[in-house]
Amino acid sequence: MRIYAGHTDLYTMGAKNSVEQPQQLEEAVRECEDLKTALGSLEKEHAEVVGQLELQRLELRRLEQQSQRSNENVVSVYDESVMCSICYEPWAISGNHQLVSLCCGHLFGDHCVRKALEKCKYCPQCRRRAAMRDIRPIHAHRVCAIDNSENQSRVGKRTLCSSIEPENSSSDESFKKPRLQDD
Repeated sequence: MRIYAGHTDLYTMGAKNSVEQPQQLEEAVRECEDLKTALGSLEKEHAEVVGQLELQRLELRRLEQQSQRSNENVVSVYDESVMCSICYEPWAISGNHQLVSLCCGHLFGDHCVRKALEKCKYCPQCRRRAAMRDIRPIHAHRVCAIDNSENQSRVGKRTLCSSIEPENSSSDESFKKPRLQDD
């Protein structure tokens, strides 16, 4: 089949394609090999990134567990002796939640006790009558309540024992000295 009017012959065109086809195939094969090596290096980089992410995930999990343990310790440190009995938050040295006391001696955060006294004119703990003028700020860097009830019970026992000892000592002497009785 021939095409005229300046067009080339399809047979000659097919011959050119048959010569160019092996060259194109070789180029395609080289391109595929280049893509395979690029894919291999990308897979290697991907594996490294996945490994790094796995290490970061494990480190994050370890830090979260450590944070939970430290939060549990913090919660145990915040006991009732260092917390406002109204909002159950730790007192502050200054600011809205500065430690204050009322005339009855109970301790609160400043903002909390002011709000409580606006609503009712009584101490939130003991219900003793209180007013805004009874609020006394406590200026301290650290407030720590020490449970000395055990020491007080020992002191109480000591005073009790000391008050009993003279009686016992006189009664002990009476047991030590035999009495002679006349019949």
